[in-house]
Amino acid sequence: MDAGRDSTLKTPLPAWRWWLAGFGLFTLFGVLTATQLHFSQTFVGHEIPWSVAFRRAFEEWYLWGITTIGILWFCRRYPLERGQWRPWVLRHLGASVLVNLLYTTAYSALLSGQRSIDGTIFTFDGVFAKVVLMYCHEQLIIYWLVVLAHHGWHYYRRSRDREIRTAELEAQLARARLDTLRMQLNPHFLFNTLNTISSLIHDHPDEADRMVVRLSELLRLSLDRLDQAEVPLTRELALLERYLEIERVR
Repeated sequence: MDAGRDSTLKTPLPAWRWWLAGFGLFTLFGVLTATQLHFSQTFVGHEIPWSVAFRRAFEEWYLWGITTIGILWFCRRYPLERGQWRPWVLRHLGASVLVNLLYTTAYSALLSGQRSIDGTIFTFDGVFAKVVLMYCHEQLIIYWLVVLAHHGWHYYRRSRDREIRTAELEAQLARARLDTLRMQLNPHFLFNTLNTISSLIHDHPDEADRMVVRLSELLRLSLDRLDQAEVPLTRELALLERYLEIERVR
């Protein structure tokens, strides 16, 4: 196995790194949302403190981080199998509606009692109705983005696993070919043949030349058959004929 192939056989990342990466991703979303919220409200004349902007953003995105854990669990529980796309779509359609309602309920409870930018107090019913009417489609889009991202990653990992198994099988096949060649060309037979050629080359050059030709043919036939699971009888007989002719000359 070559160095390029070895570089693809990497150990999967430990679970804590995935958790850390997920936390960092949703933190980044929170920072971007807080920045956008602060400057957009300042632009329209409703300046919002940075502390409030970050609190609102992190309440939204960290809640989505928790929700994403449940979505990923559901994706692993019901993966997309070949020929089963209709049940898969129906399950996720129902799950997307349920997740939407659960997220809206949790977010409304989280904001209930807090003070809004204009000074009014958030109520559970008011926040719930506003989120359902204005942000329902965004939450459905987020749900399906998570599902499709998981689906793409799942098939990527399956492709990588097949590549790793293929590489391992190729390495085993190469070792098997070498073992076959070693068994076919016994070192003692090869060394004895070369010694015979060396002793004949001066006194009997024609015999030595014929042995070189037969040895080269034997090597070629042995190498040609390494990539075949089954070998025709004629090739086996040709290989045996070269071997016996060398043995007769010796």
